[in-house]
Amino acid sequence: NRLAKMHPAGRLAEWTAQARQGEWRALSEGLMRFHYDPRYEKHRARYEDREIARVTLSSLDDLDDAAQQVETALAGITATKHASPSVALLRQTQ
Repeated sequence: NRLAKMHPAGRLAEWTAQARQGEWRALSEGLMRFHYDPRYEKHRARYEDREIARVTLSSLDDLDDAAQQVETALAGITATKHASPSVALLRQTQ
């Protein structure tokens, strides 16, 4: 198991139990918070100097609004004609 090298045994046991019990929302939240988000942040920090636009969302409840904000950011990038665009999409956790 590749996750065993990156997470404490207790957390892995919790995720395994959630998967077996069909607790998909809790499992997804745990994976995002403790596995994917930290790795995304590490990657983002590595390339932060290339970031030319940022969209910060308070939630993902309104995907139409989120898409509009991304479109607006991309339009700004296109207008400035940067050679290597990078848009950071951030979801603020509560």
